[in-house]
This record gives sequence, structure tokens and C-alpha cells, in this order.
Amino acid sequence: MSLKKLVTEVHRRSLWQVLGIYLVGAWIAYEVIHNLTEGLDLPEWFPALAIVLFIIGLPVVLATAFVQEGVRAPASDDSVSPAAGGGGANRLFTWRNAIVGGALAFGLLGLGTAAWMFRYSGGEAAAEYGK
Repeated sequence: MSLKKLVTEVHRRSLWQVLGIYLVGAWIAYEVIHNLTEGLDLPEWFPALAIVLFIIGLPVVLATAFVQEGVRAPASDDSVSPAAGGGGANRLFTWRNAIVGGALAFGLLGLGTAAWMFRYSGGEAAAEYGK
């Protein structure tokens, strides 16, 4: 696929809207994570981990939007459709998989937060109780 065709496909599809929605959602989620980190005295690396998760999720969401838009829109002779190349990408890049992946990533972040809070708040409570 040439660069000119790729740019044409990006403009034809709603990838700019998906990118905008993703960036706004990531910014809101980052602000929440940042405020929770400060309010709950979580380690300073939690917001950085969230940024890494957002960066990893961005190409997944864009690829999902690209593939799913190609599945819905019938391919014309002058456009390149990812759906025409086979079914492997269509099964991998679905909105369901993207949402499940995001939920798993933030679930892991939540479990890490809970484990951190349990480990360190339990230790402080035990030390105070022993006094």
C-alpha cells in the first residue's frame, strides 16, 4: 500500500474521530489515575505505567477501527480494503477484543494498585497496633 493510498484511506474512514476520542478518553483516565496516585499515596510509577498502557493501546484501537471500517464499507476499485486480504485480521481486530484488552490492562493496573495499598496500609496498621 503506498503512502498516498494510506493517507486517502485514513481521511476516508473515521480514524481521526477514533483518534480524538481515544486521546480525550486517555487524558481523562490519566487525570483520574494521577489524582488517585496523589490522594492514596501510591507509587509515583503508576501514572507512567498508565501512559505506557495508553501508548500500547493506541495502535490496537486504530488498527481495530481501520479493519472494522473496511469490513463495513464495500471496497471500490480505487481503494484498498483490509477485509479483502483475508479473514485473519478481521477476527483479531474487533471492537470486542479491543475493549476486552483495555479492560484487562486497566484491571491489571487496578489489581496492582489494590495490592500496593493492601501491602503498605496493612504493614502500617500492624506496626501501629503493636505499639
